[in-house]
Amino acid sequence: MQKGNVDMFNHYIKVNDLQYITDYFSDGPHYGRSIDGYKLLREDGGYQFRLFSDGEENPTIMDDMGVCLYTLGNDGVINRRVLEDIATERAEKERQSRLHAAARRAKEEARGVEITELQLALVEIYETMLGGE
Repeated sequence: MQKGNVDMFNHYIKVNDLQYITDYFSDGPHYGRSIDGYKLLREDGGYQFRLFSDGEENPTIMDDMGVCLYTLGNDGVINRRVLEDIATERAEKERQSRLHAAARRAKEEARGVEITELQLALVEIYETMLGGE
């Protein structure tokens, strides 16, 4: 869309149940993309998406662990999450990752025991077939 001599584009965000921003796009490079589940952030944005009108283009909204860095307040204002909250969520994700890894190892070890017992049973059957004890 053009307003005056300047191209203006709509910027959209998607938030989860906690109002953490999980995705975004500008209809500049993504013209015609479905806006289902997205909220209109601004109608006067540039071609590239910006969370803030004077902010960086296409900002990082999640860290390397998938922890959301921004929230949408009840007043419609975007806020950076408090560092303590981010650290708490990261610690919980790390704890869950360790638990999943331990469960996976336990399952693999149990599977190894099952295979060993199966192998022993097959050896006994084989020996019986050969006339051994």
